[in-house]
Amino acid sequence: MILIRTIVRCTLLCGLSMFASSAYAEDHLGKNALQFSPSISLGGEYRTNLYLQEGLLESSDGSIVGQPLTAGTAILINPVFKLKYENSGIKTSLGVNYRARKFISSDEIDLSGLDRFKDVQLAGGLELYPIKSLGVSLSNSLTSSGRETSADDAASAYLQTIRNNFRGGVLIRPGSALELSVGGSYDIVDITDAISSANDTASRINNKQSYGWYGDMQWKFFPRTSFFVNVSQDNFDWENKVVFSDDACIQSFTGGCEIASVIPNGSTLRTALGFTGRLSERLLLKTAVNYGQATYDTESLTDGISLGEQLASVASTADVNLEGLNGLGVSTGLTYLFSDSHTLDLSYDKDFMDVYFTNFSVFHQIKASHSVLLFNKVQWDANVRYRIDSYEGTVTRTDNRISADTSLNIAIQKRISLRVGGGWSQLASTPEFFNIEYDDVRVHGGLVVGY
Repeated sequence: MILIRTIVRCTLLCGLSMFASSAYAEDHLGKNALQFSPSISLGGEYRTNLYLQEGLLESSDGSIVGQPLTAGTAILINPVFKLKYENSGIKTSLGVNYRARKFISSDEIDLSGLDRFKDVQLAGGLELYPIKSLGVSLSNSLTSSGRETSADDAASAYLQTIRNNFRGGVLIRPGSALELSVGGSYDIVDITDAISSANDTASRINNKQSYGWYGDMQWKFFPRTSFFVNVSQDNFDWENKVVFSDDACIQSFTGGCEIASVIPNGSTLRTALGFTGRLSERLLLKTAVNYGQATYDTESLTDGISLGEQLASVASTADVNLEGLNGLGVSTGLTYLFSDSHTLDLSYDKDFMDVYFTNFSVFHQIKASHSVLLFNKVQWDANVRYRIDSYEGTVTRTDNRISADTSLNIAIQKRISLRVGGGWSQLASTPEFFNIEYDDVRVHGGLVVGY
């Protein structure tokens, strides 16, 4: 573990955006069928390691290597809008969550390359009930988010990822306790180097399109208790199936190009069987056993590319499918209610996911969360998470991530609250090709106005 050598000193500048409303309920504007919930927060965040670097380290001969950590402060703004409409024949929802982050630069260091103005979440859903036992369901979620990567400077500090997930199908209700849904799905994942140059267009790293089908069943055999079964299948296609060490090779495909990684097309099949409900008045349980398979087509790597023996050699390392015990997973969550305003949550998940730079990752994640309302004014939330990602394919490595976060939300007035908190995160990899390790400490604060 890298020891943090920086003492966090930060004064956060917060402002207030005035909001006036007349509400019919505590958590939204409007009444009856139409409900609207707006809010906005304005504040700041200080971090000790903006570029996720190892920092200055002592080598075996006693010399100091590496680069000093770069700390900095950002101004944050976060408007949120939620809209719901429901009657006997239709149920709709729309949510927008936008996050902007502007870093404060100085004469010594320019942090403008880390600014983010493209982080947004947009989710919408529609359910139609032409008759009570039969309906139509449509949903779409769009997420654009930046993620920091280990870097030496602002030229490659984070990746921008756009994900769009669409599902559409039919709802069938044979009785009041049983609900079935079947339909199709279409997903897009687009990953770019968000700040390859301050004045240049962001370069695309990879793009995936997938389509498939799903089937879900839920049986509510007791109030607040149900069994569920989920089945889904997807076929996916990566745009850049061969990744070269030099970007120019993407266009030339010359024999002298060196291949860094290959990502074959493939398909996944997932099934899950689970239970959710109250075991007692204070204990809630959600548990599921899932199994999946991921099959990769190495022949898709040679489409339109001819690099001879080099490609054939690298392609053999990608001939890895997810099957057997690797496909066996579990999802468990246990919640204990000390009271209606005091909860403790424990969860463990094991599953797999397709990734953009190799075949797949099998991950384990443990998380603990605690939430309590004090004096009807102060909401305290804290969580700690530990996750292991084991990547398989041409790139093989294991990432160990641990993070801890805490926050206080203090109600100042009915629609105004002060939010302060902080966190810490660390990554340590044990790979064949990479050795990334960093610590990052952050503190934040601001005002929230609205619902």
